[in-house]
Amino acid sequence: MRARRLWPWTICLLGAAACSPRAHAPSVRTPTPAVASATAVAVTARAPSAASTGPVRVAFAGEGSLEARGSKTAKAPLALESIRVAAKVHGDLAETQVEHVFRNESDEVLEGTFRFPMPDGAMLVGLALEIDGKLMDGELVDREKARKAYEDVVDSMRDPALLEWEEGSTFKLRVFPIEPKKSKRVVVRFVTELHRGPDGLYFSMRPPESDAVKLGVAVDGRAVSTRDRAPTGEIMIKVAGAPADTYVERTKDGAFYHLRLAPEIPAAAPGAGRPMALIAVCDRSRSMLEARALQLASLRLLVSELGADDRFTVVAGDVTATSLGALRSADATSRAAAEAFVDAREPDGASDLGAMLVVAGKSAEEARAAGLEPVVVVLGDGVATWGESSPRAIADVAARGLHGASLHFLVLGKSSDESAAREIAGAAHGRVLRPRTEADARLAARAVVRARDLGRIDDVKLVGADGLEIARAPSRTLYQDDVLSLDVFVPKTASLPSSLALTGTTPARKGFSLPLALSTAREAPSVGRRFAKAKIDRMQSAVDPDKKAIIETSLAHGVMSRYTSFLVLESEEAYARYQIARKAKAQADADARVSGDVDGAPDGVASVSPDHLQPGDPEVRIPAPEDAESVVVEFPFGETKTATFERGPDGGAWVVRFLVSRDTADGSYTIVARVTHKGGRVEIVRLSYVVDTLAPTMDVTVHRRADGSFDVRAKQRLTPAEIAALAPQATGTLGEKRSRFAHILTDAKRVEVRTPDGQTLELVHLRLGEFLGRWTPRGAVAAGAKLELVAVDRALNERVQQVSLP
Repeated sequence: MRARRLWPWTICLLGAAACSPRAHAPSVRTPTPAVASATAVAVTARAPSAASTGPVRVAFAGEGSLEARGSKTAKAPLALESIRVAAKVHGDLAETQVEHVFRNESDEVLEGTFRFPMPDGAMLVGLALEIDGKLMDGELVDREKARKAYEDVVDSMRDPALLEWEEGSTFKLRVFPIEPKKSKRVVVRFVTELHRGPDGLYFSMRPPESDAVKLGVAVDGRAVSTRDRAPTGEIMIKVAGAPADTYVERTKDGAFYHLRLAPEIPAAAPGAGRPMALIAVCDRSRSMLEARALQLASLRLLVSELGADDRFTVVAGDVTATSLGALRSADATSRAAAEAFVDAREPDGASDLGAMLVVAGKSAEEARAAGLEPVVVVLGDGVATWGESSPRAIADVAARGLHGASLHFLVLGKSSDESAAREIAGAAHGRVLRPRTEADARLAARAVVRARDLGRIDDVKLVGADGLEIARAPSRTLYQDDVLSLDVFVPKTASLPSSLALTGTTPARKGFSLPLALSTAREAPSVGRRFAKAKIDRMQSAVDPDKKAIIETSLAHGVMSRYTSFLVLESEEAYARYQIARKAKAQADADARVSGDVDGAPDGVASVSPDHLQPGDPEVRIPAPEDAESVVVEFPFGETKTATFERGPDGGAWVVRFLVSRDTADGSYTIVARVTHKGGRVEIVRLSYVVDTLAPTMDVTVHRRADGSFDVRAKQRLTPAEIAALAPQATGTLGEKRSRFAHILTDAKRVEVRTPDGQTLELVHLRLGEFLGRWTPRGAVAAGAKLELVAVDRALNERVQQVSLP
């Protein structure tokens, strides 16, 4: 079964080294998709507006495939029965669990290979496989040690599984045995960035290709309907309001930060862009077979964007490279000749990208001699499999051999390597674009050709980060309106500075320096994992990768690399036999967070509903198997209850209700559920809830505009009573407490204003605890008239206050 392509109408514009365009990135518009409805208060169903621009980051896309063979059965894909997706939001990240269930309809035991195309930039952090009807968690292990154990276990006819990096963003899982007339369940877990829409964060996904595949989706423990979809098939679920620009995860050794910085790079001078010579480099290796049609369409559209004074040529190659010849005008005859030249070279063999760039360098030299600005565009997957294969070494070829030409990368194909593409493009003043369809390719072509009219800074360096570890240096080139993402580790002996600076040069070789102010950090999990992923990508792109350092970073943070693998063995005894430490299991047992891998869970997440509440009778749902021997829930006030199993459209869960009495003090409480599975295995699940009886306090300002309308701004103010109740451990002055715990305690979710002329205005949520709206009166309004403001928090506490008009 072929893996589904991601977001066919979206171009992912990525900076050459972890940059992405801001709201007005060049010529990229995101249509408004239909969205799913959801039952959770925190999960609303509203898509980004049609005015939103930039890349849509897909948290989960398409499905994996399982090809299997036996002694009598030819290699063929097994039928995919169902997919269940469970996402948990952490800041601007989603930790996503995807469960595939395949069916072996043959009469013999099969051995198979499961392939799963990871979303762009995803961090692979977990694997589980069904063995004897139970899910067994895999362990991240040095690749060579994992292979040795796997081969040994296969010879013993037991149930191992080995997940390894294959190429690009594709991972493969070797599975044996797959029993006849039975289903096989595979679970992968990864962390991805959420899509930043104009009004908040979205979990975005593409459903399976076949409607026959059963699909279940849950976000933060709440089931999401998958019936309402965009015309192109995508589902988008709003999960949070305005995201932070800085996130932090603190550890005993220091703190990990993720920073989003928006440098104000000056625009290019009018008319700065001179006639260009476009040099299109088409990778025609076998790995590009699936993207062949899109590659030709992209080439045609690139050439069509050129002006009368521009020129172009084409380089096509696999293990060798040839050129179309001298630079030529972009007329219809030349375009047709270019397409025929590329099409005549059948996709075959390996890919020597370095050799292709050497040939492109000769055309760049010709362009310089003719007074043209050379621009190289690579149309390929970024995977070099012949000659020089290191992205860093190929980047050096681009920097030295293209005579100062910009190099942009159009990443094509399902097994692409965007990390390598960023490394190569970053060395030559370029960007990375990822068209999925011909419509995308048209936008990509326009963005490439018009890049000559944008301001940019070259030779970029970060200043002021002494004593800090930067996972991956900024791109060597930043274009006007780029957003710079940095992942930083601050040791316990140091501190994050209040500002950093960028230095560089303009294309005219003038010096450039720009201060970068840092925003207040918001606490979030997985920031350290994101740091590790960026660091691993940097180390893997080296000419001579330090495998030992990569393995150490991968194992320390639980993020898979090219030199580590996830290994699943049949039992805990088997792990002990091969001297494989069960770090994942030990962490899960010690971790108080809700587990995402409860055996048999329909959506994979236990929950208290609602989790922020006033005194009442909330419900606890534990998604354990129906055949569990018992599920006993211990409450923080000393009572113990036995849950009962309730069937539902999502398969069902163990449910118990409890009473939060009126004299319960405000604060955070923990519930412990003990699940005794069939066979006696005991699993502990911890989950928390917050009792909150204090209505939000809002500071309100009203500004009368010249046109007679009013801007109404409301900002939540944390009171000493709220801090004392919900953060009793807080120390310091009142101002320090408010700053430190704002991201935890600021819980206003909706603010409405009732106006003197009978209108009701819902204020827009700008950022944490801040709301803004504009009221246009229907007639004259006297000074001193009253507005009535109603603020509601997550626990549905409501405060009404009067505000006088200026």
